[in-house]
Amino acid sequence: MPVVVCRPFSVTQIPANLSVLSPPFPPDAYGTPNWKEEYGPTLIRRGGQILVDTKFTRLTGKPPVILPGMTPTTSFHGIDLVAACNSAGFHGELAAGGLPLPEYFTAKVSELVAKQPPGTGVTINMLYLNAYLWGFQFPLVCDMATQGIPIESITIAAGVPSPSVAEEILQKLSASGISYVSLKPGSADAIREVLVMAKVAKPLNMSVCIRLKIFTSRCWKRTRRSVGTPTSFSLWGRALEIGKPLFRT
Repeated sequence: MPVVVCRPFSVTQIPANLSVLSPPFPPDAYGTPNWKEEYGPTLIRRGGQILVDTKFTRLTGKPPVILPGMTPTTSFHGIDLVAACNSAGFHGELAAGGLPLPEYFTAKVSELVAKQPPGTGVTINMLYLNAYLWGFQFPLVCDMATQGIPIESITIAAGVPSPSVAEEILQKLSASGISYVSLKPGSADAIREVLVMAKVAKPLNMSVCIRLKIFTSRCWKRTRRSVGTPTSFSLWGRALEIGKPLFRT
């Protein structure tokens, strides 16, 4: 029999007409955090304007809108799109998955920087699961940032580093002057690994952003028809992350 541990609450919180058909107690009666209050967006007034305020906006100083890295749209032939997004004050990512050679990578990062106002930050989305790409792109990111290229953050896509590797990655990013890193965990276990990574980042004065993928009910139904009900979300997350089709059309 499952056991539910509730935090203590006064009998005055229990409705007088409570019955087995009554709705459950409010979420705070069970000792669970209220995600809407803790993480939900709010509105603030600044400089005569009403703005959306979230943890992301406070971290980056940008509106809560992301142009995510996606090959080919924001990669080799998408420099103008990413530059326009960043120049307008939003958060745009250069997709490194479409930059398979070191000379392509350095050339496209330099082109992006040249097409933005001086000092505008660059975010690079890199595939951790691709050992070849990660093997030369991550060192280049650290080197270029150290040389003064305004790389403000990276996104680690297609996998989450193990705790020991994550600590090494964060130390190198911090030494290069990169202030925050984003990850895209696709399972409960991966989310826990990212939370461990966030604890490591805190002593290094860095921030870790978690971006979760949202699946529509239509996608869920099509997935179930084709491959059955997944035993864990990691199956979908990793399959979709590296571009393998998960269902037939």
